[in-house]
Amino acid sequence: MSELRPLRSPAAPCKLLQQALPWLVVVLLAGLAGCNLRITPDRSSGPDGERYSAPGAKLNLVYNDSVDYDNGDATDWRFVLIGQQGILTLTCHFDEIDAKTVVHIRDAVGNIMAEQFHNGQPRQELTAKVNEGKYYLEVKAMESGSASPYTCEPKFDPVVWN
Repeated sequence: MSELRPLRSPAAPCKLLQQALPWLVVVLLAGLAGCNLRITPDRSSGPDGERYSAPGAKLNLVYNDSVDYDNGDATDWRFVLIGQQGILTLTCHFDEIDAKTVVHIRDAVGNIMAEQFHNGQPRQELTAKVNEGKYYLEVKAMESGSASPYTCEPKFDPVVWN
């Protein structure tokens, strides 16, 4: 009886893969080029693009910034520290009233406490009943074509409730 032998050497599959790999890469890249790849709206936001790295904002003082969905700066975050119970009010004025934006006040773990969607007016104002702690202010451009410089002012009024 004849002995069974492999048709190829054990190194043959590796060599075949090495020869095919450049072609697989070309085919993969060509396929991706034809796909509608989504642009990351916060690719250029910098440190204020994430809640965990948000810079501080001072109460009763204005700050200026801008959001631009298409240029990768769709979200801006700030935080404020509150020392007692009261009402936190955030007033924002958008230079471009056609920009589709949303403004949030969030608690220390990111839960939305107040929300104001763009309403066709340049001024947006929202309030939240707060206790002592850290609160986040989020301004977000919601869709392609949305871009605007803006000015915001966080204000705090102490209130003691029962």
